[in-house]
Amino acid sequence: MAATLSHQLGWISHEALERTKMVIESAGLPLVAPTGMSSDDFLARMRLDKKNVDARLRLVLLNDLGDACVSDSTPAETLRHLLDNYPRGQGVVG
Repeated sequence: MAATLSHQLGWISHEALERTKMVIESAGLPLVAPTGMSSDDFLARMRLDKKNVDARLRLVLLNDLGDACVSDSTPAETLRHLLDNYPRGQGVVG
């Protein structure tokens, strides 16, 4: 999800996004969000994260492969759009 958001923000290329997905898939990790988890569920859990400062969500995103950063500049509507439209399911789905 972080790689997808990084790509949507224009921080990483499509190739970097696809490579990240391949690595995640090869590790047997899911590429989808849990079926029963809504955007509001995600946001509620994200608000509990210790990285947050002054009620601002701080997300770990990618500047490039191997170059992560903590950012609090993601527009709320961009994050909401990602969460609303992110694939739901079980297991590994590309």
